[in-house]
Amino acid sequence: MKKTITLLLVLLLLAALTVSAAAAESMAARAAKQWGIAPGPSGGANLVAAFALAQRQELRGKTVATVLPDSMERYR
Repeated sequence: MKKTITLLLVLLLLAALTVSAAAAESMAARAAKQWGIAPGPSGGANLVAAFALAQRQELRGKTVATVLPDSMERYR
């Protein structure tokens, strides 16, 4: 029997947000401390933006997802 994997890719651009380097680094540190994941600054920026989007009235009660594109490994 042949196994297959089906992927559903959804591309939806809701907004382009600007996140400061300080906020991104702070969120990366928070993620490591509170949730045990170690994203780098770009992952921290993604989390800041995801939290900001989740606070928008039109997204209340909806699921907001993001991808953490890196890890702290290369910043050590």
